[in-house]
Amino acid sequence: WFSLGEAERDRGQFRQAELFFQKALELNPYKASYYAELGLAKSEQDKAEEAVACLRRAAELDPLCAAVWCGKGVVHFRAGDTEGAISSFERAVRLNPDAADYWMNLGLSYAAVPDFIDEQALILDKAVKRNFQRWNIWDWVDWVKMPSLGSYEKEVGYLKEFYSARLEWLDRELNKL
Repeated sequence: WFSLGEAERDRGQFRQAELFFQKALELNPYKASYYAELGLAKSEQDKAEEAVACLRRAAELDPLCAAVWCGKGVVHFRAGDTEGAISSFERAVRLNPDAADYWMNLGLSYAAVPDFIDEQALILDKAVKRNFQRWNIWDWVDWVKMPSLGSYEKEVGYLKEFYSARLEWLDRELNKL
């Protein structure tokens, strides 16, 4: 049943794959990879809560299975949870550093960080405005001798530029290895 589920998944028939993975689990309810694949099939059908539950069960059954953590990363990434995706992909890479697709997924998650920064900056916007109304520190130089850029928006922009430049540098240096 599991092999049939994999074949249907590869064909993009996620509902049928889900049924086959469920049948495989009926026969062996203690197989982490079955839960992981079922979770991914559910994720492809926008059943995020069910997908997370399946992957949580897979991790309970086999916390050292890198494929389970990669699956969790995929579900987090699809749900827009960059932080959860990075954490899961980092664990998958630690468990299986030879899996190129795990590294690729981790890289894609890191590439989403500038968008994550924008989202968090927007969430914090009102608090930031109140903070700088109360304590005007834009003209203050901090302890690391980095001058203030004069506004919250410029500080967020600098963070994103620095992060992107650092990723580009890491890519160049790692390609030299």
